[in-house]
Amino acid sequence: MSPKILMLSLMLAVPTLASCATEDDSCVLNETRGCVCAGGAAGAQSCDANGGWGACNCGGGGGGGGGGGGGNSTIKHGDICSAPAFNCGTGTNLVCVIDQPGDTQGSCRLACSTFSECLNNTEARNNFDTSCCEIGNGTMTCGNSSNWPEGTCD
Repeated sequence: MSPKILMLSLMLAVPTLASCATEDDSCVLNETRGCVCAGGAAGAQSCDANGGWGACNCGGGGGGGGGGGGGNSTIKHGDICSAPAFNCGTGTNLVCVIDQPGDTQGSCRLACSTFSECLNNTEARNNFDTSCCEIGNGTMTCGNSSNWPEGTCD
């Protein structure tokens, strides 16, 4: 192979290889993002203290009456989440939301895609968190629109 062809091959291969590695899956502590649950439902996940994404929180299953559940069913919208884990439980569809980077505690908030999900959640409704508000990275949680910047809630 001639040196010109070898150089051209390398020039074409490097950008191709680099493009395969553009998905950066690292994150900053307490950062949240949306994720897709089984069946296509929307969920949310938070960044852990190790700089990796936690499990996708998908809620407690479809419909049905109260009671039952499992896992961390005692954690609910409005509960406090604190450092270092900032954990709102698994299978709760709750995301720990902090106000500023470096905060040592936040509030567990229900992940949502429409305000009706907030209206239909007793804890969110009791806290007047009946709007679905953007918190960054495409993640939305139930909140009181008067406490969020204009244009971030539906």
